[in-house]
Amino acid sequence: MLGSSPARSGVEFLPFAFGVVLGSVLAVRPGGALVPRTVPAIGGPLTGVGFAWFSLFTADGSFAVDVLGPSLVSGVGIGLCLAPMASLGTSGVEEHEAGSASALLTGSRRIGAALGPAALGTVADARAGDTGTPEALADGCALGMPTGAAIAAAGVLIALAVLPAIAPDTEDGRRARDHRHQVKTAHTHVE
Repeated sequence: MLGSSPARSGVEFLPFAFGVVLGSVLAVRPGGALVPRTVPAIGGPLTGVGFAWFSLFTADGSFAVDVLGPSLVSGVGIGLCLAPMASLGTSGVEEHEAGSASALLTGSRRIGAALGPAALGTVADARAGDTGTPEALADGCALGMPTGAAIAAAGVLIALAVLPAIAPDTEDGRRARDHRHQVKTAHTHVE
């Protein structure tokens, strides 16, 4: 849409990938001492802001103004969410259930990675119509990207509602985990 060749377009995706890597590194830096919902509560809004920023590009825009900034912002946001979600998805499961939990997490990610862009692309395509002009494509993306931002906002609200408010590596976190284990063990003995 911005007049780039296929090879150049591929290179222009690198800042997004760099942002994801940077966000992932930043997410694991604290060493698990943060409350589990803190990092996704930062990463989710960053992702949404990046997606909303993407919706502002125009058919006659430029890479530096319309793609680079939102790529970095949304990439860092997604990276901030990836590592903590993987950790949370596999923590608290019994050792013999770890493989199943990991497989469920991986499957969910892959389904989301396929359905998300397909849904946003469908929204953008419905808006763009059959003309195929750069202006129509930009108009379609102007609707698809805010839809992605809204989904990111919903994800943040869900994370804040369901993720633990206690860091797992603190004394309170260990007590809460031990209590959950005792309740689960007592429930198993009752059956």
